[in-house]
Amino acid sequence: MVAERKLLRKPRATLSGWAFQQRILTDGRRQILNFLIPGDVIGSRTHREPVGSSSIVAVTEVVPCAVPEAEPGSELAEAYAVSAALDGHYLVAHAIRLGRFTAQERLIDWFLEIQGRLQLTGIGKDDQFPVPLTQELLADLLGLTNVHFNRTLKLLHRGGLVTAQGGTITLSDQPRLRLMVDYRTPHLVQNR
Repeated sequence: MVAERKLLRKPRATLSGWAFQQRILTDGRRQILNFLIPGDVIGSRTHREPVGSSSIVAVTEVVPCAVPEAEPGSELAEAYAVSAALDGHYLVAHAIRLGRFTAQERLIDWFLEIQGRLQLTGIGKDDQFPVPLTQELLADLLGLTNVHFNRTLKLLHRGGLVTAQGGTITLSDQPRLRLMVDYRTPHLVQNR
């Protein structure tokens, strides 16, 4: 879909499907940076000739569409600005997740984040949502080995907090999960 260090011709949005942003190190190790879901903008432009800082790979069939240029001050420009602010929020959350959280906290925090992102697009229910991803992909996102990821998921399941079955995640006690990781919902405006 998008190659690292290649010119990003035009921004696009995902109408449907899942993809991920990744960086492959010279020794072959992979770090997944983010998953892209329906509604996400790919390759937003901040200058004339932007270059991809990571590659984007489809997980499922992805249907992209071109997005129009926004006139300064327009509602579309504001929508793009909100999208960029959310991307910034999720990037900070991911840095904290990888730098300070235990394996269990990483998984809980990401489940809460993706549940909220999917709800913004009208996908899933309050406590249940689809995640068409393998454990290997999630382990690479969370900086864990496949074995450690599997053990962590089983711990959460045995604790009655999370169920993963058939590509669907169920969060059994969201208030408790939010408290466990000090989960912060994105706030784009200052509360007065």
